[in-house]
Amino acid sequence: MGVIADFFIAGPAEAIRYANRIEEPDEGEEIALLLNPVQFNGITDLEIGTLWAILERSEWDIEKHMPEDIYVEEDGESWLHRFPDELTSLLANSNADGLESASEQWAKTEEIDCNAADLRPLLKDLQSLARQAISTGQSIYLWGCL
Repeated sequence: MGVIADFFIAGPAEAIRYANRIEEPDEGEEIALLLNPVQFNGITDLEIGTLWAILERSEWDIEKHMPEDIYVEEDGESWLHRFPDELTSLLANSNADGLESASEQWAKTEEIDCNAADLRPLLKDLQSLARQAISTGQSIYLWGCL
């Protein structure tokens, strides 16, 4: 089984509840229904950092282009990251041509290495989440697990 990636918008407390939902099944169902995550496979903070650099039209820099670590399980099998406001803004304000170009560039990276068409639904969902996050004053989070 590969990496599971759930993207959602939330405040800090809700994001932590989502990250802990597996240990508390009743709570887990409730928070998953509330946050309605967008689910994809094979995406980690590294791939999101690469996308950030592409959207910014700059060279990837580990010191700048990585989502914020919120929680990493001791065994490293699950994690929670928050998209910085700058990345959220870039996603929200990209036009259709910008997202198309980003999907083509992102698909060619060593981290992704896939068909650009496979990334378009993810980019559209991330843009939608970014716009919702900005309008509600919340953040985009990435929860992932092995």
